[in-house]
Amino acid sequence: MVAGNDGVDLRTVRHETLHAQLTPSAPTAPKWFHEGVAQSFAKQSERTRTWSLMVKNHTWLPFTSLDGSFQVFDGNDAELAYAQSYAMVELMRELGGDDAIATALGAFAQGADTATALTRACRREVTGQELLQFLERRIAGRSP
Repeated sequence: MVAGNDGVDLRTVRHETLHAQLTPSAPTAPKWFHEGVAQSFAKQSERTRTWSLMVKNHTWLPFTSLDGSFQVFDGNDAELAYAQSYAMVELMRELGGDDAIATALGAFAQGADTATALTRACRREVTGQELLQFLERRIAGRSP
């Protein structure tokens, strides 16, 4: 909920505003991209608990598994999908710089799949293991 008895939740407003702007620009981009960019733009709380579990258990969802709807996920799996989406966008921003989001957006507009868009945005191919290494550094507050 955006507004309630306690006022307006500005992070939710930023998140939903980003969706409203991104959806017409990237109708074919996968759910992970939309959710990850919205979480990043809203500066939502990092999903440190889930990220820590991903690192501890050496677990990530195959990137292509996030191409479709998140409706197939339930409970903890949905949390993992949202947390990983956020992490993937943050990794893109770290590796690809200020243009990473625009680069991925352009790739998706041209019909690229997740692997291709990630490679273009990150300026190189990335793996799930590299995502975990990024998360480990992020959790520890270290730069690469």
